[in-house]
Amino acid sequence: MARVRDAILSAGFEADRLHKQFDTKARADRGEGRIDVFEMLVDRDIPVMFRPLNGLLGAFLDDPAPGSS
Repeated sequence: MARVRDAILSAGFEADRLHKQFDTKARADRGEGRIDVFEMLVDRDIPVMFRPLNGLLGAFLDDPAPGSS
């Protein structure tokens, strides 16, 4: 179970790093509309894996802090 938690946290930290790198908050604040995260991932050859969440409609990571970027 620790490996799964570590993988989820690692993915969250990487997502936060990419948001900072691509300045997504400023783009959203300027009203540029939706940000195509899949295009950003494809452009950088970042692999994406989709898996069923088995009864979970979504997930929210609150580590290191809710809504931090």
